[in-house]
Amino acid sequence: MLIEKSRLKTILSLSVPIVATMFGYNLIGLIDIAMVGRLGDAALASIGIGNFIFILLLTLPLGIGSGVQALVARRIGEGNPHLTGHDLNIGLLIACSLSLVLMIICYSILPFLFPLVSQDPEVIEKGVLYLGARIPSLSLIGAGICFRSFWNGISRPIWPLVVLGISLIMNVIFNYLLIFGNLGFPRLETMGAGLASTLAAVCGATTNFIIGLKYARKNGFLQRLPDAERIRTLLRVSLPESANQFFIILGVLVFFAIVGLLGTKEMAASNVLINIFLIVHLPIMGFGYASLTLVGQALGRKESRDAKKWGWEVASIGTAGVIVFSIIVILFPQAVLSIFISDQSTINLALIPLQLLGLWIWIDVFGTIISFSLVGAGATKVVLICKFLFWWGLDLPLRWLVGVHLEYGLEGIFLIPFFVTTMGSSLFSLIWYRERWALIKI
Repeated sequence: MLIEKSRLKTILSLSVPIVATMFGYNLIGLIDIAMVGRLGDAALASIGIGNFIFILLLTLPLGIGSGVQALVARRIGEGNPHLTGHDLNIGLLIACSLSLVLMIICYSILPFLFPLVSQDPEVIEKGVLYLGARIPSLSLIGAGICFRSFWNGISRPIWPLVVLGISLIMNVIFNYLLIFGNLGFPRLETMGAGLASTLAAVCGATTNFIIGLKYARKNGFLQRLPDAERIRTLLRVSLPESANQFFIILGVLVFFAIVGLLGTKEMAASNVLINIFLIVHLPIMGFGYASLTLVGQALGRKESRDAKKWGWEVASIGTAGVIVFSIIVILFPQAVLSIFISDQSTINLALIPLQLLGLWIWIDVFGTIISFSLVGAGATKVVLICKFLFWWGLDLPLRWLVGVHLEYGLEGIFLIPFFVTTMGSSLFSLIWYRERWALIKI
């Protein structure tokens, strides 16, 4: 697909800062893994499970953020930038309030969460310490997601990148001090990694509000209380996406439970494989968020054909960017895995699964970006239904059947997505092609 130079410039100017931001957030997790991985397989498996339980708690703010971005982009397209700050106010109110409720609930059930995923006492102990230290950052990160969505929606993605840079630096510093007890600080190991993430989130939240007060007041940020109608509109757009994110992350925890039936080494290897997958998938989601904005702005201008074209173009560019990664992990899996795993036997378990991941990830990326385009059009219910059916109806049951019951191990578990993602991406492409999403009003 040939893309006009002006449109390519628009896509890259919006998506590259978002991609860099998403990569940076993934880099924070990879730094945690690289440092905690020196403590052994149990510590590595524990923060892998803990990370995904934490992300599960973030699914509501993530969905609210997608709703904020869709509404803000639509307001920009309509020529009403002064209303965009009100959508941010609503998002902050909902995300922070519900995050506080989730924090209280999570602390009350924390001792019972890890045994649902792993039966290894050491993994449970280290994981509870890690997650317990990280939970306080939930509302701070929820607010950060809403700020990021607002800036992306008005095509100013540079500010989330600034916040990320500060958070990343502080996370590395706190990790260095608290995981291993350097410079006189206590050696807290996995608890130190969780506490470092929380302290970095405090720094990020502070930066977000300072930038918001300086540059978003003209858009209505903190200018008035949200009205009931706009709250209902945001919830209508956001809740299906929140449910979608919830079921995806819950599915990842079920995935870890399935892998846990194979053993702790397999869980440690899978944690690394999933995070290597996220090295690409999260940054490529930056193209998805760019498509969400461009589609929303085009529909705000009543230009559905242009919106459709943006979806195809962004998906094509994002997918092309994955090819280099696929080649690297297929040809050099040992070198890639050695960055994160020191035990050669664990590396050997992950070699073929990593190569299989390289074979299907580009298919997954194309479908993911098209699904973001549908969210930008307001078709959040369609995305929820499709992803739920493919993830829970096909992917997870087949992973258990092939990997555990038929005893094909990690190789079988990482082969299944090749078929499931091909089906899912094809369905999203068909829905986008038929263009019925252009009739949705938000």
